[in-house]
Amino acid sequence: MDSPKKTATYPPGLEPYPLIGHMPQLLANRHRVLDWMTDALALQPTSTFVVHRPGGLRGAITANPANVEHILRSSFDNYPKGPRVVSMMHNFLGGGIFNADGESWREQRKVASHEFNTRSLRAFVARCVHDELHGRLLPLLRRATASGSCLDLQDVLERFGFDNICRVAFDHDPRQLSVEGDGDDAGTAANAGSSSFADAFRDASYLSVGRFRYAIPGFWKVKKALNVGSERRLRESVATVHGFADRIIQSRREEMLRRDGFEFEKHDLLSRFMASQGAESYDTESNKEALRDVVTSFLLAGRESTSSALTWFFWLLSSRPDVQRRIRDEIAAVRARHPRGDDALGFDLDELREMHYLHAAITESMRQYPPVPANSLHVQADDVLPDGTAVKAGWSVGYNSYAMGRMVSVWGDDALEYRPERWLSPDDGTFQPGSPFRFVAFHAGPRLCLGKEMAYIQMKSVVASVLEELDVVVDGAYRPRQLPSLTLRMAGGLPVTPSGKQQPTSQAEQAQENHVEFPLSLSLLLLGLIGMGPSSSPARSARRTGWIDMVHTVNLVIQEAQNASGIYIHDSVIAMGDPAITAAGLPPTIRKAFLFPFMQKRKQRCTTVVVVASAQDKIALGLRHDTTATHASLPQALDAEAAKFDQNARKGAARGRDMA
Repeated sequence: MDSPKKTATYPPGLEPYPLIGHMPQLLANRHRVLDWMTDALALQPTSTFVVHRPGGLRGAITANPANVEHILRSSFDNYPKGPRVVSMMHNFLGGGIFNADGESWREQRKVASHEFNTRSLRAFVARCVHDELHGRLLPLLRRATASGSCLDLQDVLERFGFDNICRVAFDHDPRQLSVEGDGDDAGTAANAGSSSFADAFRDASYLSVGRFRYAIPGFWKVKKALNVGSERRLRESVATVHGFADRIIQSRREEMLRRDGFEFEKHDLLSRFMASQGAESYDTESNKEALRDVVTSFLLAGRESTSSALTWFFWLLSSRPDVQRRIRDEIAAVRARHPRGDDALGFDLDELREMHYLHAAITESMRQYPPVPANSLHVQADDVLPDGTAVKAGWSVGYNSYAMGRMVSVWGDDALEYRPERWLSPDDGTFQPGSPFRFVAFHAGPRLCLGKEMAYIQMKSVVASVLEELDVVVDGAYRPRQLPSLTLRMAGGLPVTPSGKQQPTSQAEQAQENHVEFPLSLSLLLLGLIGMGPSSSPARSARRTGWIDMVHTVNLVIQEAQNASGIYIHDSVIAMGDPAITAAGLPPTIRKAFLFPFMQKRKQRCTTVVVVASAQDKIALGLRHDTTATHASLPQALDAEAAKFDQNARKGAARGRDMA
């Protein structure tokens, strides 16, 4: 049954302008477009927003899982890539699987799906990752550890990712991670062509995506016709990429024909696709181009996606020693179950599958920072989305996975909290994936990413091997700026200083670090108590936006305090809604002493933010949701305010005893 249609409504500040639509808002927020879109979607009753573009063009953006399922599965055929996306990416990707619709896509998907589901390909991927990891990435990090050097981890991971995907795609090693510091001048010179290919591939992907950013849609066509500016550079980059790929395809075809095809034992994707169709079938230019487009598509998909995910993961991990400790405990447990000697390198597929907490930690990072933060499709025929939003033929309709990962309506009151445990079964601690239509980092439906398992193999291998040996230290004051491109990158990279892993503490010391004795060594700071009107109140949405901003600020300040002091903040409770839910995680004495008196004074629904820490550490005592304390000023601020908050805590405890 069709959903009833509803007319798009906009809260103050989001109304479209005549003729130019939402262009002023988009331009004003271009430096924070993902967060602006998240705010806009959070203010919509169904997390769906109709965007007006210049010239009367419209498109719908959603963070509603029901709408996402409708678009990606239930009405899949009505939402293809569409002529706009296909034309913009055609010079680079041609008719490859990621730029194809209809029967062409189905045929490519059928062949690719068969190959990706073979255990032999997964084993080949694992070997490639193992070789790159232990032959290049870890030695590079060890050299930086020995010299105390600072590295741009984003750049390192992108080079690592490109080397790895090139080996998987057509068994070619561009040696991007070994260009500097390996002392192999001959090898570097011999791979000058590979470096040129890598640079051209990076430029071609960046410039192709740049076509989507023009304020005037289609302006890139004018520049292309005139062969000027970015379009000229794109043409040159694409020519380099295609020429390099064509030479590899021709060489591989000749090699397979010499060996009669069936005796050929290479396991890369190019060889697999050629073997499935027969090498002799690629004797025409059209067939060679089709094969080149397929391989280029997989290169594009694998080049930056895992490096983006790992970069944001290591940044998040730098402020969460509790998560880091649990990952290392899991790694140690896997090693204990599968002893292979002290000189064992890396982890096999079965060992990686046993790392459920690591899997959850990486997934939780991608929930908040998905490698591909948004995706757009084409509306083939008029339709009504499950939430009642009417979309017209010719519109674009997209889902914003970055915003979806921050929706309280999707993930609950702790949506902004990095909490790997949300993905684990409470019974046995195994990973529970949940609905693919609310976690869309790997797409969903018929176009579900074929390389999903390959990506997890690579990411888990890297994290487990690095954390088993090293600490990746990020400056606590560093706050990355987002750079939306083909993937979600960090503007300026991620500067890190690798160091030798600290020796594990004793079990007693670890227990003391992990727990706080209640209530003797406890200080509670009530960071915010925000009245929430009834659910139907017009002001509720605006207040929710303020709440989201406040919690984001609180999280950043907590991380700064933690990094500045080197002391782990033992627990934090950030909750929204019913006071009983807010207080549920605290011991009864604490609930009585600090929360209940406030609840009595404010009968309406309210929001409470509490930080729990050891009083003697004087950490987090001076934090308020409106604080402007920075990394440099925190030590002074903490000393100045500690006594005041301890005094307030004692008064609260006394009130609690009187009420009890």
